[in-house]
Amino acid sequence: MDRRKINLAFIRLEHFLEQCEKLKRPNPPSLPTPEMAKNIRDELVFLLDNVQEITCDDVPSVLEVLTNARKNDIPGIHKYSDKALEEFLIARSNFIRRADINSFNGFDTPPTVKPTSIKPKEISNVTEWRQKDERERMETRLNNNPNITDLSDMNRPTKVAEKFNSLYDNQWTDAFEDLRKLYKHEINGQERAILEMAIILKKAFEYTEETAEKQTRKIAMSMKELMISPTGDSFINNELASQHKHVDIDPLCEVRFTRYAKQCIKENAELSLPVLHKNFEWLLRRERIRDILTIPSVKSYSQKCLQIAWFMNVQDPPMSLLWPVDVKRGDITTTFRFFTRNGTILQHEVWPALLLTSDGPMMTKGVAQFK
Repeated sequence: MDRRKINLAFIRLEHFLEQCEKLKRPNPPSLPTPEMAKNIRDELVFLLDNVQEITCDDVPSVLEVLTNARKNDIPGIHKYSDKALEEFLIARSNFIRRADINSFNGFDTPPTVKPTSIKPKEISNVTEWRQKDERERMETRLNNNPNITDLSDMNRPTKVAEKFNSLYDNQWTDAFEDLRKLYKHEINGQERAILEMAIILKKAFEYTEETAEKQTRKIAMSMKELMISPTGDSFINNELASQHKHVDIDPLCEVRFTRYAKQCIKENAELSLPVLHKNFEWLLRRERIRDILTIPSVKSYSQKCLQIAWFMNVQDPPMSLLWPVDVKRGDITTTFRFFTRNGTILQHEVWPALLLTSDGPMMTKGVAQFK
């Protein structure tokens, strides 16, 4: 490892801390992104490994700034940024002061490498910080990556996208034709039919989204309770119940329980459908569109909406629907194809675009009526 790399790490870290310090000023620069904070954290780890003059004890505020930057915690960055920059400049000056200045400028001599005999306190601080950092990385890895496809899963995102397209081409079209006939004497009968079917899809997605979140919490909680008390005896009396409440749970265990709960729900999603269908039908009958549910094609459409929306929301992370009102005007024609009239100005929504995740790539385009 040469001193050029050390010098570049110092430069990048200093620039980052200066940007954080400037966030307090009027017209501040843009907030450092979590990805930027992660990269700078790696630079700091490199310096801690390779520069004898820098330890975790020397730069505690720098560690706080990096941690808060990764969380987008602006007040936390403000609290430590001044002190962090001061600590950094002192640590860097100590390194340069002990170095041969001429060699340092020429990047010729090897860097000062930390000895193997490190003070116990330093080992503790470095270990604690790195364990915390590794825990954050592991939490990220434990969450399923939607870009990794299990081809044996018949309800994987690509299959759900196919079913979603089929829903629009078949059940939606059948219901639309029947509703258009029902409203044929109304001036805006076609638009009314389209918007009423959009209401059904939105309600289905909201209902299954809420249900999936509740089910995940309940299953994760049940697993945690059973792991804390394998025999179930902790609830027999108040003393044991009190002990149960004060058990210290590693946050990583909480992440695992949530992940296992999501996996269980996804792999057994079909088991929930009968009750979900019944509850959703009852929910729709409380809406103003309840009268059209007696039409067979509309009822079939609503049932299919519920099923596919459920499969969307049991993904980890869940898939997402994007409606025209949520898209910038300049981007709408790239996200939605036209229904019967082309144009650049939205008249009304027809069918949403489907995203892999809330901020992920688009799986299928939506449909909108333009003018």
